[in-house]
Amino acid sequence: MKNARVFFALLGIAALSACTNPFTGGGRGGEGTIAIAFDSAPVPVRFTARSVVDPDDMIHYITLIGSGGRTIPHRIEGLGPATISVPPGNWRVSVRGMGDRPDALSAIEFRDLMVRAVGETSVEVLAGQSSPAIIEMISVIGIYTRGQLRDAVTADGLDVEVPLVPLRLITDLDLNDWMPVNFYFNGVFDGGGHAISELDASLFNTIPAGSEVRNLRLVFVEIYGGGALAVENHGTVENVSVSGTVSNDDAGVAGVGGIVGINYGTVETSFATGNVSSTGDYVGGIAGINRGTVRNSFATGNVTGTTMFSDYIGGIVGQNEGTVENVFATGNVLGGANVGGIVGWNNTGAEVRNNVVLSPLVYGSSGAGFNRVVGVNLGTAESNYGRSIPGTWDGVEITADEWHSRGWWFDAVGFDPYDVWYLADGRLPILRNMPPGAPQNPVVQ
Repeated sequence: MKNARVFFALLGIAALSACTNPFTGGGRGGEGTIAIAFDSAPVPVRFTARSVVDPDDMIHYITLIGSGGRTIPHRIEGLGPATISVPPGNWRVSVRGMGDRPDALSAIEFRDLMVRAVGETSVEVLAGQSSPAIIEMISVIGIYTRGQLRDAVTADGLDVEVPLVPLRLITDLDLNDWMPVNFYFNGVFDGGGHAISELDASLFNTIPAGSEVRNLRLVFVEIYGGGALAVENHGTVENVSVSGTVSNDDAGVAGVGGIVGINYGTVETSFATGNVSSTGDYVGGIAGINRGTVRNSFATGNVTGTTMFSDYIGGIVGQNEGTVENVFATGNVLGGANVGGIVGWNNTGAEVRNNVVLSPLVYGSSGAGFNRVVGVNLGTAESNYGRSIPGTWDGVEITADEWHSRGWWFDAVGFDPYDVWYLADGRLPILRNMPPGAPQNPVVQ
């Protein structure tokens, strides 16, 4: 019989229930059930507990409940493993995890079973089958404190076969004196609409490929270097807002942005309202350098290269080597050379399209290489628009009547008014589906 696995992700917070397999339980434990059926002789079932936080303090109570009230109880202390011989018949497996910390995440692994889905919340175990399926029932782990946040996102001790259990912020956090951490937890970090405040360093060093950060507010930040959310993003960032400042006084730091320093992945449906400045190169309202995609976002702060030698400065992206689309910027953009209202330098093969510049001033102090939309363009720049800005000419010039028209944003620029943007006459676009408490009030200076 070939190997197959069924995983439970257990969480000790009753309010956070699995989408596919509801869990109930108190503040220190969680419980979930699935149905299984054996159609042959007794099958040994090997249960192995896994835990991200404090595994040795976890206790797992496993009960197989059969017809007529028959039960087979078992207990695992720590990680196990343990093996139970299960007689033929129909059984319901109840798993309850108990730990000393409410953030304790654990998973129960069922080995050596052939399984297939039966409905949405159960599996059937088929002994002797040759084509096993893997059934994953995923819950979330709640984050209550800065220590739990650090432990959870840096815990790569989870076996790679355990499902990618989302992390969710349960309360607002003050992270003053924070040291950036590497996001090893290769899954989803959901801010739950909550705010992280008083950051003075990037929340993460690196967000890895395949990971996602969403529904998060960063407020009252005062970041030095990199970006407010991350120094580098290789994953997906969506529905994230940043208010505060990002600055850098080290000319050797390349890539300073309102949300991320360098983007290799995707930043979308997000916005930044604070000023971004650097004595070095590659500075942007959202990302200093973009090698992925930035779309459906906006920035309203001033973006400044603070010396005449500060190059590659953009209202959204300093240097673009990927795609920038359906964004707008409203702050002043100032630097030495290669300065643009959307992108400072658009590299060969890169694309800048369907964007709007509403900045009152875009200027390069070197006297060369600055323009309304793209400072220097070696790639593709099309369907871009901007207000009249002294000394600049690229893009299509627009008037206040146009940028205050719902129809213009939809018809001319192609902003999606149904799923992405809220468009109304007399105001600038704002993003739909942002977390409550993320105030959006972009205006033209």
